Parts: sequence; structure tokens; C-alpha cells
Amino acid sequence: MKLFTKILKMDNTSLNSKSFKPSGRVVIIGAGLVGSTTAYSLLSKEYINEVLLLDINQELETSQVMDLEDSTILFNSTIKTSSYSDIKNNDIVVITAGCNQKDGESRLDLKKKNEGIVLDICSNLNKIKKDIIVLMVTNPVDYLTHIAINSLKLPRGRVFGSGTYLDSLRLRLAISQDLKVSVNDVEAIVLGEHGDSSVPIFTKVLIKAKPLSSYYTNNLDKKLEEFTNIVRDKAYNIIKGKNATYYGISTVISNIIEAIVLNKDSVIPLSYYTTIKGYENDIIGIMCMVNGNGVVNVDYKVSDEELELIVKSLNVIY
Repeated sequence: MKLFTKILKMDNTSLNSKSFKPSGRVVIIGAGLVGSTTAYSLLSKEYINEVLLLDINQELETSQVMDLEDSTILFNSTIKTSSYSDIKNNDIVVITAGCNQKDGESRLDLKKKNEGIVLDICSNLNKIKKDIIVLMVTNPVDYLTHIAINSLKLPRGRVFGSGTYLDSLRLRLAISQDLKVSVNDVEAIVLGEHGDSSVPIFTKVLIKAKPLSSYYTNNLDKKLEEFTNIVRDKAYNIIKGKNATYYGISTVISNIIEAIVLNKDSVIPLSYYTTIKGYENDIIGIMCMVNGNGVVNVDYKVSDEELELIVKSLNVIY
């Protein structure tokens, strides 16, 4: 059996022939907890000029902007209420609108609730005909990114989702806490669904440049199961205690936007096309390079067993 199987190849068709020049302006559609927390996070960033908040609930939108603008006194950026007509070429649009995951619900339980909301947003974005980048955050993020990619009239690579970036950070944190090392010493990636079938890529985990097996010589299998459950269950535990998650995901969104605006060529797991045979048109958490033009997927190798789990994850979503 081969140790590694290539599941992703560099997708040059995703490289947009027309260069995108990020304006430093971000439009957040959805003024709830995730949207407003993301807005707050972005306002403190030097690379952000302006944040626009847009919500179907105009009273909520206005109230959030009034509260958030008090924080801009010490920042260089501004925040405003907005409508779709305010969106301009080269803006980054973040979609956070939708029903929240409730205690006992999985992300996939939100499919029917949030698909209509996303389709309506895409219809409005198509009407304005602007050259933009769209980052999907609303759950189930992989499924709804698929809906958005197929609905929006934008070049390949300009629409993608937050994917398993947060899951990967959760895995790094869990390992660092268990080994009592700095999270900066841990390299770890999660692919697949941002949800219950997520796939930690344990064959690629490194702690201070050493594999997991170097640290867990007698109980490796038990630890792999433990870390997998931590990653998959953390959102449920947070929601049970406080009804929603928003700090972690808002940090992830800010980092993705930083990679776009500053053209950083960051390689992170995002919701985008897989190149797995038979699933080329499906969207799932996969390794991508993100920069000022959007995203492309990149070469990444996993074990045969991990590849099988990613395929299972695809089948769960679609």
C-alpha cells in the first residue's frame, strides 16, 4: 500500500487572468454575532480602510454600526450601514447571514434553513455586477459555498468558504495543551467537512519538527481518537454553554482577509473544489493558497486511509 496518495494538484485554471486589486474595503452580509464580531476584529487592522455592515434587519444593522463606530475613534478605519448598491469593484464580501446552529443541531441540519438565504444574497450580488471576492462563512459552509459558486457570476477562485481553517487551529491548540508546548510549535491540518465528519491529517502533524508518534509511543491510537473528538465536538460544547461560537471564526475570517488584501500567498484549508476523481465539482475543506486574486488549490498528500475518510466526508455533505 502506498503511504501517500496525491489528492490535490495545482489548479492553474483558478488563477484569474484579470488581476484583482483588493480595495481594503470589506462588506459583511449578516450583522449577527459572527458578522459583528468579525467587523470589530477587522476595524483594528491597519490594512482595512472601511467595513460595511449589511443585514435584512435594518434596526440590528444600525444598532451594531452605532456600537462599533465607538471603537473606531482609536482606529484608522470606519464602519457604515450599507445596501447592495454600496458594493464596489475590488471589495471583499463576507457572508455570515443565516440561522445559527442550536444546541443539539449539526451544521448540516441548517442546509434547508440557510440555502434560501444564501440564494437570495447571491441573486442580489449578481444584480450589481461587481468584480468582488466572496468569502462564505454561513454553515454548513462547504455545502453553501458550493451553492454560492454555482450561483454567482464570478471567475473561478473568487468564491470560497472558511472551510476547516478553524478546525485546524482547534487541533493545533488541543495538541499543544496536551503536550504543554507552545501552539506555535505545532503544525496540524484538518480537511474534509467543517463538521462531524472532519478529517484530522495526523500523518502530517509535527511538534517541534517531530511526528506525533514520537510523543505518544504507547497510546497513539487513543490520542488520535481523543483529538478527533475534541475538534468535532468543541462547537457543540461552546453552543451548549453560550448558544453560539463567534470569536474563533471571526479571527479566522480576519486572517483570510489579511492574506487577500496583503497578497500573502497563505496556504490554509478552505472550502473549495477538490480534485479527487469523481468529486471534481464538489466543495470541501481542502488545502488552498489564498492571495489578492482569490484562491487556488495546491499539491497536498495524505495517506490512503485519510483519503478514504475525506471521500466519506464528501458523501456525507452531498
